[in-house]
Amino acid sequence: MKNPVGSEFSLYGKDGIIVGVIKDTYFKSLHEKINPQVFHLYNDEVTESYFSTLFFRINGNIPQTLDFINKIWSENNPGVPFEYHFLDQDYENLYKKDRQIAGVLSLFTILAVFIACLGLFGQAVIASENKIKEIGIRKVNGARISEILTLLNKDFVRWVVIAFVIATPIAYYAMYKWLENFPG
Repeated sequence: MKNPVGSEFSLYGKDGIIVGVIKDTYFKSLHEKINPQVFHLYNDEVTESYFSTLFFRINGNIPQTLDFINKIWSENNPGVPFEYHFLDQDYENLYKKDRQIAGVLSLFTILAVFIACLGLFGQAVIASENKIKEIGIRKVNGARISEILTLLNKDFVRWVVIAFVIATPIAYYAMYKWLENFPG
């Protein structure tokens, strides 16, 4: 429908008119595809008791409000247990696995960077010790500090560029595969 507002629809044998459209409303995990949602004004609990979920925004005293809702629920729905969930906690649970994976990846990333830094430090020490005499001769002959730093760093820069060239497509592929878990 190009302009659905004002159009008629039928839901569970009840007719209604579309009064508004909300684009891409999530009520599930972002790992799932967005499905159409219908928000219906609850007019009569006897004839419209097919609804299984009610949403309330609570401001103020939460336990007192929950007791009040439970009392009204018990009066109108005897024998049906009153169950409630907080949406922020439900959404938190939807992404618990993602947070655990992020934590493990962060730990291994820190470990990998630490090991790489140790390797670079070791390589720097070895390179500088091997070139002590060369650095001394160059310095005596008037070499500038930038020339000496270039001499020492050209090997490291080469290895860093090679590592970057190898790591970039791997990181891109891993990110692409991870983002495939999120439709739309």
